[in-house]
Amino acid sequence: MLLGASRDPKLSLQDQDKDDSQLIEGDVSIGIEDGLPSIRFSKRVHQILYQSMSRIVVVKLLGRKIGF
Repeated sequence: MLLGASRDPKLSLQDQDKDDSQLIEGDVSIGIEDGLPSIRFSKRVHQILYQSMSRIVVVKLLGRKIGF
């Protein structure tokens, strides 16, 4: 599972593992560009992140407090 992803407590352990993603060799490239550290991710990693983030809704509260 990628960092920051939450797990639904209602799902069984096997169902939760289906959302886990493994990095394979070539998915991450670390180097130096213009004297600064650089981390590049493969197209596969970008697709995984895009699929995960496509279900996220961002709400801007405009300074208001929320209560439960």
